[in-house]
Amino acid sequence: MSAGELRILHVITRLDRGGSATNTLLTVAGLPRPFRATLVYGRTRELPPLAREVADRVESLELPALVRSPSPFHDLRALLGLYRVIRRGAFDLVHTHTSKAGVLGRAAARLARVRRIVHTPHGHYFHGGYAGPAMIGLFVHLERWAATFTDRIVALTDQEARDHLRLGIGTPGQFVTIPSGVDLEPYEKPGEPAATVRAPLGLRQENDEVPERHLGREVWKTLENLQRLLVRLQDLVGITGHDPGPWVSDERELVVVG
Repeated sequence: MSAGELRILHVITRLDRGGSATNTLLTVAGLPRPFRATLVYGRTRELPPLAREVADRVESLELPALVRSPSPFHDLRALLGLYRVIRRGAFDLVHTHTSKAGVLGRAAARLARVRRIVHTPHGHYFHGGYAGPAMIGLFVHLERWAATFTDRIVALTDQEARDHLRLGIGTPGQFVTIPSGVDLEPYEKPGEPAATVRAPLGLRQENDEVPERHLGREVWKTLENLQRLLVRLQDLVGITGHDPGPWVSDERELVVVG
């Protein structure tokens, strides 16, 4: 390790195509000197394109024992594996991401006596419907315990921080809200003519209606708030033809709002 260099370990449950993986990869790849970051991620079927794009800037390691679903066997192996990585790397700070990696990574960091520990939940499991009461209760207890030796908990929104505090997870002084960055440049450039966009979608050309569709996991995105907003906007700015769209209930827990 170079003189003055600060070593940071980021740990995430898996590198999927979701926002948590994108946020983490951009954070690790964007750290300037004197920080030197390493990324450990759990079992991942296929790395997202961004992971390959930043591969030359990110020192990374896959830990197959780190799996998303609860598994005492795999979880113990992952804990021991993370402990060995932390001890070998002599990290100054461990930053964990998402629930499973958050609990195991912080526990391993504490065992290894890391000086600073930070956690970013990237949302949480406390919404009803995402998991059963027993599983939610287990995660709440684990989060309360892990928070006792966490220096900072990074929430994406103030509401996320309030949700944790309401359940007795952490203290107000531990939380800091850092919203995910959005690159606005693509939206500031002039777009294609409306007719060019509408034609492939089979939309009418003779009016100024703007179609809107959102596809996401309702338990995470609380899309009922978007529905309420659209209903209010109908009266405020003259939106017409708002259709709440179907609630889709399948194994992916998807909902469409239009």
